[in-house]
Amino acid sequence: MSSVRPPPVPGSLSQAAFEQRLRDAVMDAAPMLNAKLLPVSVRSSALNRALAAGLPQIRDDLWRYADLKFLGSAPWAPLPAAQDANRWLDAARAFLPAPLAGFERLVFVNGRHAPALSGSSPAVDADAAPVVPERTRHERFGWLNDAFATDLVRLHVTGQRRIELLFIATPVDAPQAQHPRLELAVLPGASLTLVERHLGDAGGNSLINVAAQLHVGRDARCVHLREQNLAAQAQFLDTLQTALDAGAEYELTQLVLGARSARSSQRISLYGAGSAARIHGVAVAQGHRTLDQSLLVDHVAPDSSSTQVLRGIARDRGRVAWRSRVEVAATAKRSAAEQSLKGLLAGHGAEIDLRPQLEIHTDEVRASHGATTGALDENMRFYLLSRGLDPETARGVLEWSFLADAISRIVDTQLRQLAEQQLLAAVGSTVAREALQ
Repeated sequence: MSSVRPPPVPGSLSQAAFEQRLRDAVMDAAPMLNAKLLPVSVRSSALNRALAAGLPQIRDDLWRYADLKFLGSAPWAPLPAAQDANRWLDAARAFLPAPLAGFERLVFVNGRHAPALSGSSPAVDADAAPVVPERTRHERFGWLNDAFATDLVRLHVTGQRRIELLFIATPVDAPQAQHPRLELAVLPGASLTLVERHLGDAGGNSLINVAAQLHVGRDARCVHLREQNLAAQAQFLDTLQTALDAGAEYELTQLVLGARSARSSQRISLYGAGSAARIHGVAVAQGHRTLDQSLLVDHVAPDSSSTQVLRGIARDRGRVAWRSRVEVAATAKRSAAEQSLKGLLAGHGAEIDLRPQLEIHTDEVRASHGATTGALDENMRFYLLSRGLDPETARGVLEWSFLADAISRIVDTQLRQLAEQQLLAAVGSTVAREALQ
């Protein structure tokens, strides 16, 4: 067998250059890395694992559709000038949405907590230990967040809480790297409604590399809305890992609407008997955007269940890729899994890649999956035009109804309305907006 490694993703830097840039970044970032938040041992181990994993390879099925050419020029070390959040408050306010009623608000600017824009709740529980999950090559960029994160949210949730997290990026003096980090433990019997939003514009050649870890305890519940709505030139990497204990419920809604190039690596593990995960997702790629989502759902315990409803629209020369893999272990008897992936092509140069996968190691399971990709229904479009709608409005109505299939399943009314507002802005359907008011 040849020992020659295959080349990295086209357009990215070589493996040797990648390793050297990471080592240089460690030297540049060392004065800014808080050992109290993440111990030196954790950071050092994460860096070594990232170096060993290297760059994604062309033949790596998990990264086949990711556009990572920007890694050739993007920085990895945080920029010292960006670390004083107070310097960028005015710029951050331009991206700051109105507060959500009934939610505690925490705002981070360029990777740093901004108390002046936040509510009174602390971002870090003093007694909470670091949450650093095991990662694989699927979550390889999470290791770099472990190594370079300068600030974070670390909370243990008890009772019932509603929290809004805003990670705002603003342009600074030079290309920058931001490593937003979220560590949340929903303790047994607790309930958390979480809104996590990534907004703003970090400037050209900058990089945003997010890592989120959630642990939902026994009989606990977490409703999680994640919105990525960065500026059109943003470069975004994301790692999400969620673990569910017995009887836990997790509802994840994803709105993937921004950035020039975005890659999200997600793993949801159902470790406890009777745990349940419901995933709803929409992605809208316009212009030359590439939005790549890779989701792994692990059924480990018996009587666990998962459902996925994922919808994507690619316009112009945009590209949406959604890989969804469900693995049912031999120990996960009587589990149930459903996958529904659909894509809508709305441009001659647009591309959609949908890949539902099932790997089942027990006979006692109910599982189904399906994927379809197509263009707008011309008969429906003609019908709307014949009723007096202009072409853009007709297109917006049809796209809206396609995406609403996913977000209409959100149980929390306030979160569903927020998702509807963001999607209406993305598809531009005035008729749908008026109908919802």
